[in-house]
Amino acid sequence: MSPSPLPSDLLTAAADWLQRCRTDPQFDAAALERWLAEDPRHSEAFARAQAMWDSIGDYQTAPELLALRTRVLQRAYQRKKHRWTHDTQRRNLLFGGGIAAAAAISGGLFVYGQHRPQTFTTGIGEMRTLVLSDKSLITLDARSRLIVNYSRGLRHLELVQGRAHFAVAHDPSRPFQVEARHQTVTALGTDFTVDLRPRALNVALFSGKVTVGGRSSHLHHLSPLQELIIGDDLPQGFALRRLEDSAQNLAWREGRLIFTNERLDDAIDRMNNYAPTRLMVDSDVANIRISGLFMVGQTNAFIDALQAYYPLQADITPDHILIRSRKS
Repeated sequence: MSPSPLPSDLLTAAADWLQRCRTDPQFDAAALERWLAEDPRHSEAFARAQAMWDSIGDYQTAPELLALRTRVLQRAYQRKKHRWTHDTQRRNLLFGGGIAAAAAISGGLFVYGQHRPQTFTTGIGEMRTLVLSDKSLITLDARSRLIVNYSRGLRHLELVQGRAHFAVAHDPSRPFQVEARHQTVTALGTDFTVDLRPRALNVALFSGKVTVGGRSSHLHHLSPLQELIIGDDLPQGFALRRLEDSAQNLAWREGRLIFTNERLDDAIDRMNNYAPTRLMVDSDVANIRISGLFMVGQTNAFIDALQAYYPLQADITPDHILIRSRKS
């Protein structure tokens, strides 16, 4: 059966999103998710745009594809022209003031539609949006690894490394399960994030309901705007708290990292996801608590803030940067 026809302007819009996803270093994955959720036809148009893009090597001279590419390039040119003309200098914020820089995230869209395991990974400074066969949307953070395995009765995924946000399509006949560090997050139609941190597993729920539990652990039931933290260093092995600001929790999808009373070593581990030069921290200062807003990939701004506001200094070598206590 041939696919249903879609308006040309919708196909053009989908191709425009895809072009930005692949080439714009400041691509807004959250905005893409909102556009895809507005109309079921948007996801279909997106999938077709991806298929056309992937086949460009074989059909790059086809009239339909040439016309579509022309419209997309025209849109891109007008958008950049507008940005060049009207762009103003952004106010930068670090620890309540100071400097930050533009985000450096590369985007990529993948449409998964086969009933077989498939692995998706992101590298340093790379973020990807996945559109699954059931129209569920996933945003993978930098240095993440996700295994997707759909069957007729179960949508099973495993987050092996990193962080991912899930906007789950409702399907009562097929539960949606995300496995991470021996815990299983189960949902039907839900919006949540799973974050594998060095010492803890974080599950933040924004809408719907999820359960989180392992074979030998307590089953947790989360309500909207709740966050579950599971870690051995917590008094009961876990903590359940309210999300005061969901936008802050999802800021990473827009290229911003917000630390609130965060351990220095945890913040450095997060910063390392976005920059090729590795940050290291001396054990004597690893548990210093910091707060601030940073743009991803801006290692120099991060270091400048640490040295300006804390008794810390950075020793720079060709292959790494060591953060340690400042000498008297």
